Amino acid sequence: MLRDVIASAMGKWDVRIFTATYSSEGDEVVVELYGKTRDGEGIVVRHKDFRPYFYMLDPPQQSRDSLKRDPEVAELKDVELFIGTAKRRFLKVTIRHPFKVPQYRDRYRYGTEFFAADIPFGQRFMYDMDLGACTTVMGEEAPDAERKKYSTKLVVNAHGYEECAPFQPSLKILSFDIENSIKKDTFGQLFCIGWQVREPGSAELRSGIFTGGEPAILRSFEEFVQKEDPDIITGYNIDN
Repeated sequence: MLRDVIASAMGKWDVRIFTATYSSEGDEVVVELYGKTRDGEGIVVRHKDFRPYFYMLDPPQQSRDSLKRDPEVAELKDVELFIGTAKRRFLKVTIRHPFKVPQYRDRYRYGTEFFAADIPFGQRFMYDMDLGACTTVMGEEAPDAERKKYSTKLVVNAHGYEECAPFQPSLKILSFDIENSIKKDTFGQLFCIGWQVREPGSAELRSGIFTGGEPAILRSFEEFVQKEDPDIITGYNIDN
C-alpha cells in the first residue's frame, strides 16, 4: 500500500532550465533549477545530496592534516588527473557549503594549485549531471514546508534526469535599467529605474519609469516585479 502511494506521487516533467543556484537548509545544501515546463508552467527543481568540491595539486602533508581535522570537510580523496599530457596526483576536497570554497582557496594556496575552485556551484551541478537546457526531471512535488519560500506553484524534489527533445516555452521578459549618480559626493544615489516588459508570444513592449525618492523607487520596483512575475529578468550591466 505504501509503495503504491509513493509511486503515485512520483512524476516526470520536461523542463527548460533558465538558471541554477542553491540555498542552505540547516546543514543541507539544496541545488535549485529554475525553469518552465513544456506546458508553460513555472517550476523550481530541487536537488539534495550534492556537495561542492575542488582539487588541490599534490598539497603538502601539513595541509592534508589540517583538512582531515576540519569539520567543514566532508571527504578527502586522492585522484590522478591529466594536466596537458601528464598525469598528476591531486587531492579532491569535498566540503559542506559552496560559499566557503574561496576561503579554502585562500587558506591553503601555498604549496599547491587549485583546480575547479572557481566554478559557480549551480553550473558545477549541471556539468556533473550532464544536464542540457531541456531536461526531463523525475521526482515528486515538494511538501508544503519546502514550497513556501518559492513563488512558483510547482516545486519538485528531483531524483533523476533524462534527455528530452528541445523546446522553447513562451516567456514573459522584463528588462530594466538603473540610473544613479557617479559624482563623488553623491555616488550611488538612485535617480530612476526604467523598465520594459514583453508578454509571451508578443513583439509589443510595455514600458515605464519609476522616479521619486530612493526608498519609494526601490519599493515600487519590487512590487512591480512581484506583480508582473516575469520568467526572465534582464538588462544592461545588472549582475550583482
